[in-house]
Amino acid sequence: GTGGGATGGAMGGGTGGGASSSDGGIVTRVFWSSLTFTGDFLTGSGATDGFTGADTSCQQLADVRLLDGTWVAFLGGGTTRATDRLVGNGPWVRLDGGTVFANKAAVGLAISVGTATSDLGTEPVSNFFWSGTQSSGAPAVSSCTSWTSSSLSKSGTYGTVTPSGFAWNSTTDVCSGWHRVLCFEQAVLQADGGIRRSPRPAGPARRMFVSSLAFNGDLKTGGGTSDGLTGGDALCNQLATARSFGGTWKAYLATTAARAIDRLTSQGPWVSLDGGTLFSNRSGLLLGLNTGELTLDTGAVTAGNIFWTGLTAAGQPSGVACGSWLSSSASQSGTYGTANGTTLAWDTATDVCSTPHRLLCVED
Repeated sequence: GTGGGATGGAMGGGTGGGASSSDGGIVTRVFWSSLTFTGDFLTGSGATDGFTGADTSCQQLADVRLLDGTWVAFLGGGTTRATDRLVGNGPWVRLDGGTVFANKAAVGLAISVGTATSDLGTEPVSNFFWSGTQSSGAPAVSSCTSWTSSSLSKSGTYGTVTPSGFAWNSTTDVCSGWHRVLCFEQAVLQADGGIRRSPRPAGPARRMFVSSLAFNGDLKTGGGTSDGLTGGDALCNQLATARSFGGTWKAYLATTAARAIDRLTSQGPWVSLDGGTLFSNRSGLLLGLNTGELTLDTGAVTAGNIFWTGLTAAGQPSGVACGSWLSSSASQSGTYGTANGTTLAWDTATDVCSTPHRLLCVED
């Protein structure tokens, strides 16, 4: 699936999940996603079906926020009942510890004793999330072809979270619509008896900047190399050398066939030029959920600066990449993102390849 952009600080993880409840069960957590998704959770997820693709989205968000634990999406459809995908019998609690659902039966009927926050800790107003679930907890007929479709001609059932609780089947929307997902922690322990830990790379920290110079979409010619991606890398390294940064740098760019993050070998963390943490791990970088201010190579804080990406909001190839960064033609286009202080977006819009835009340069 492809997620809508969002930013926010990482939350401390590991304190809320994995504890024992008074009845001997494992106290697990629930949140609704700060990102939105179409009904296609399969594409770009690396999963084998839409349900597990949605689980991947929940796990990535949990890892970005360093929440620890194993997480799945509350989704039904076809013969799949959403509650049957949950391991454990609850209770499920807010990220700050207040009870939301007493047990699995309560989840099935949307009987809550509290409401949930987003992965950012935001309280709900009236936030929609894909559910594929009827009010009885049974699978809904409309489920975007088992959560593999973003078609205008297909539909999916969505629910609502409000300050007073939940509804599983508010109505349906076309699968090209963008909605959130409800994420439940699983009562699963690791071999050592503890819950799964979110990745916390030990470093060394790698740096990141937005280029002060802008380039058209023909990065091969601009960088004087054999292809567009290495041309972008060369331009980043030239700027880093001019600023005496040291290190080896890559342009954070996707082609139609390759994700930008797969060009990097580092596991993170990534920091700004002044040392402030931007991304704690690869999940954060993939989704563009930064926790600090991006700067230019000059040290100036970004202020609505546009840079080429070739990405969707969820860090997947957009398929619009100036012919793999070989074209400066006004008849071809590339996807660009925007950096504005602590706000980051991978897929602001597209522009013709003859227009110069900046690069996001990542140390690797």
